[in-house]
Amino acid sequence: MAIGRLFRIAAASMVLASCGTYYDPADSYVRGVRFYDRGDYVTARQIWQPLAEAGDCDAQFRMGTLYFQGQAAISDIAAARKNFLEAANQGQPRAQIVLGDLYASVPGDKGSSFSGFWCDGPDCPKDLAEAYKWYLLAEKFSGYAADKKLVHSALGSVRGRMSPAQRQEGEQRASAWRPAPQMCKTRVLL
Repeated sequence: MAIGRLFRIAAASMVLASCGTYYDPADSYVRGVRFYDRGDYVTARQIWQPLAEAGDCDAQFRMGTLYFQGQAAISDIAAARKNFLEAANQGQPRAQIVLGDLYASVPGDKGSSFSGFWCDGPDCPKDLAEAYKWYLLAEKFSGYAADKKLVHSALGSVRGRMSPAQRQEGEQRASAWRPAPQMCKTRVLL
């Protein structure tokens, strides 16, 4: 009886580990997410930093979040944007949503952010065509229903503030976009 139970537990653990879950013991990034969710930003950063430097788009997005919010590091908008851009350029949809928000933020209106990331000042230039590009790309690459809904709302909002020429420019930029250095495989955790 005990051996059968141990076998079932081991088999369930292997299934969970192989399907991209929040508890995957083999994925360092996911370990970092669990530390982040517990408020241990220093440990999350220690886990994510080498992954981000190695080109992991999800870790780059998370490092951008840490820098932007000043968690486990001094708030550094330039470093945050760099990490968001590296992740977004590989097709990481949440980084693309954040960049869309940063480019579309209405000065003085934190409610203009869909991702919760709002920025005003010299490190956050406004460009509705660029925002539109990132939202269009996020719409294409989002893996979660909630992200798709968020992007749909963001696209509607930004379209209402754009001229036809800006919209055309954003569409052209999105069409011309190619992943750099390559397309990443973002994690969709079960």
